[in-house]
Amino acid sequence: MITKARILVVDDDKYWCQCLSDLLLDEGYDVTIADDGIKAMEFIDRSNFHLIIVDFKMPKMDGLEVLKNIKKHNPDIEVIILTGFGTVESAVEAMKVGAFDYLTKPCNIEETKLTVRNALHHKAIIEENRELHKRLEIVEGIESLIGRSPKMQKVYELIRNTANTDLTVLIEGESGVGKELVASAIHYKSIRAKGPFIRTNCATFTDTLLETELFGHTKGSFTGAIRDKKGLFEAADGGTLLLDEISELNKNVQAQLLRVIEKKEFIKVGDSNTTKVDTRIIASTNKSLEECVKKGTFREDLFYRLNVYKIFLPPLRERKEDIPLFISHFLNKYNKVLGKAFKEVSRDTLDILLSYNWPGNVREMENVIARVVASRDGIVLTPEDFSSCIPMLLNKSSSFKDAKKEVVEAFEKKYFIEILKNNKGNVSHSAEQSGMDRKNFSQKLKEYNINHKDFV
Repeated sequence: MITKARILVVDDDKYWCQCLSDLLLDEGYDVTIADDGIKAMEFIDRSNFHLIIVDFKMPKMDGLEVLKNIKKHNPDIEVIILTGFGTVESAVEAMKVGAFDYLTKPCNIEETKLTVRNALHHKAIIEENRELHKRLEIVEGIESLIGRSPKMQKVYELIRNTANTDLTVLIEGESGVGKELVASAIHYKSIRAKGPFIRTNCATFTDTLLETELFGHTKGSFTGAIRDKKGLFEAADGGTLLLDEISELNKNVQAQLLRVIEKKEFIKVGDSNTTKVDTRIIASTNKSLEECVKKGTFREDLFYRLNVYKIFLPPLRERKEDIPLFISHFLNKYNKVLGKAFKEVSRDTLDILLSYNWPGNVREMENVIARVVASRDGIVLTPEDFSSCIPMLLNKSSSFKDAKKEVVEAFEKKYFIEILKNNKGNVSHSAEQSGMDRKNFSQKLKEYNINHKDFV
């Protein structure tokens, strides 16, 4: 969702204009009002709006004319048409011209909120896809991934081999290794590159919500379903849908997903008719689906359908030769973001970073580099610069191997303490932020005799 969206409300009826404005202001949006189409176009020329809500029947310039002008000069702005019961047909016609949706006066409050949220969400997805297109045009997809190790070269080869097929792809790897980047590279190197690339995390929804999120629902199918809703499969039609944490799907949704893969069709919640789609599926997981099948939590037939083409993305500890590349990349990134001028890390610092196993993988490394760059100034980063996250316990009389072990253990303990502090002792949130499974995170706390309750 776009943060603090800017919305222009256009209606010659000052009462409705003010009512709608008040409702949107209460929702946290930045709202501008215009009482006719000509003034609206003047506002649009001077300011950038994410969404425009315009009444269909107005003097001087009606809503349809406003819509046509907007789409001609500012096609990225979403438009919602306001209409009375007698002009619904005209509003539908306006949608053919490019309006996102329409609202019928007198507007239902909840329906209005939902329609506005949907329009802004749609715009956010388009902008995100456009940004990805730009980025991937520059780096040509695979080159957006970092790593020149033999294991990463194998990953690149697999991406190239599958990109221009329509095979279902399963990406496996620990949290934080970059599975989403692999999926993105596959999509933007494929013939579907001009279509949408949509991703969702299956673990973030309840079973009921996930079903409607993926497949959509019809009006009245459950309490709160005030209108038909497209699911992500339909939104990704002609493109690619990434299903992250696929192992978290419940058996009911697994059955429906199997049908989509086999027949390219599904049934919306509350509907009796099938909906056809041409959507490529990429699934990713930080668990072994084979183990999930053995445990009975994942359908074997679905596993075989997903496992047509598998890509394993290795953890950072198995490709440590790529660590210097990541360090350079993140230094450049956060130099630009924070206005710093770091060129490299010292040899001792590199040895310390190479000695650590990075349980949170690339995501954890980025967080560490970002924190250090933000808190220091200079050109070369030294071990002392990492003192806030890697306590320097090097004993000059000890061997370098022993010293590195001490550094790693001290760093890990300090890291887990800091992340627990940031999350007020919440183990689940801390594990998620670090990119680790909750079970592994809890085991580490036990190893270092850390009680999460001390930070509540």
